[in-house]
Amino acid sequence: RRSNWSVAEGIAQMQASSTNQSAAMGHSGDVCAVTEQQPPCQLQPAAESNTAEVEGSGVPGPAPGVLLGHRIRSHRAQQNEPHKEQPPMKDHQKEQRRGREGRRGATSPQKSATGSRGARSPGTVTSTSGTEKAQRGQSSALEDLMRRKGVDEAWTALEEMQRQGVSTDKYTVSRMLMKTVGDNRSRTNAQRIYRGIGLVERFIEAQPSDVDDVLFNALLDTCCRLKDLARLEATVKRMRELNVQLSPITLGILVKAYGQAGDLQKVLQVWGEMEKQRGLANEKTYGCMIDACVKCGHLGKAVEIFQSMRQSGKHKNTILYTTLIKGYGFEKDLP
Repeated sequence: RRSNWSVAEGIAQMQASSTNQSAAMGHSGDVCAVTEQQPPCQLQPAAESNTAEVEGSGVPGPAPGVLLGHRIRSHRAQQNEPHKEQPPMKDHQKEQRRGREGRRGATSPQKSATGSRGARSPGTVTSTSGTEKAQRGQSSALEDLMRRKGVDEAWTALEEMQRQGVSTDKYTVSRMLMKTVGDNRSRTNAQRIYRGIGLVERFIEAQPSDVDDVLFNALLDTCCRLKDLARLEATVKRMRELNVQLSPITLGILVKAYGQAGDLQKVLQVWGEMEKQRGLANEKTYGCMIDACVKCGHLGKAVEIFQSMRQSGKHKNTILYTTLIKGYGFEKDLP
C-alpha cells in the first residue's frame, strides 16, 4: 500500500502536468476541475488493471482510478459492463405468472359469462338468482367433502340437505353416483350403491325441473351394472314422464342391459323403437348392440347391423371386429 506521501506527491505532479497541457492548448484544466469538485473518498490499493489506465492516459504517477476515487471507477465499470439478458421463462413459470395476473384481474361470478358462455362486453353484470347461488355453494361443499373424506360422507351430507329442503345441482349428484360405482368395480358393494340410487331418485322427485339425460344415464348405467332390470325399466318410465329426451347413450345402455340378461326380444324391441337415436349413434352404441346380439346367440342380426354400419360409412373400431370373431367362434363358423 502506498504511503500518504506518495499519494500527495502524485496529486501534485498530476495537477502540474494538467496545468501545463491546458496552457499549451489554450483552455482550462478540466481534469483538475473534476478533481476539485469530487468529494473526498477512501483510498483503495492500486490493482494491476489500473496500471493500464495510467499508460493509456499519458499521466505519470499512480493510476487515475485511485486519484479520482471510487465513484469514477464504478461509473466506468457500469458503462463497460455488458448487458446481461434474462434467461427465458420456463413453461411452469409462465403458467404461474399468468395465474397471478388472472387472480389480480379476476372478476366475481356475477360479472363472468354464464349459461351458454356467449360473448359479452367486459364488466357486464349477469343476474343470478339466490337459488342458483345457493346450489353452487352447496355443490362445491359436497365435492370438497367427497375429495377430502370420500363419497360416503358426501352422501350423508346430501341426505341431511334433502331432509332440510336444501337444493343442489344435478352434476354433483351424477358425479357422486359414478364415483360410488367406480370405487366398487372390483368388489361391488350393493348396499352402498343402492343407497346412492335412492338418494338420486329422491333428488329427481324433489327437483324434477333440474334433471337431464346425463343424470338419468348415470342412473341407468348403475342399474345395468347391478343387473336390476326392474329398476332400470322404472327409471326409463320416469324419464318419459318428465319428457327427458333419450339419447344414443341411453340406447346403448338399454341394449347392453337386456343383452347381458339374454333377452333378445327386448334387445330387438328397444333397437327398433329408438330409430332416431340410432341415426345419431356412434360405434360404441353399435358395439353394445352387436355384443348383445352375439350374447343372445343371434349372430345373423349382429352381422346385419355391422353391414348397415359399413353402408352408412360409420366408423368401425377393432372392438366390433373382435365381437364378430367371438360370435363366429360361438357358432363354430371358423371359415
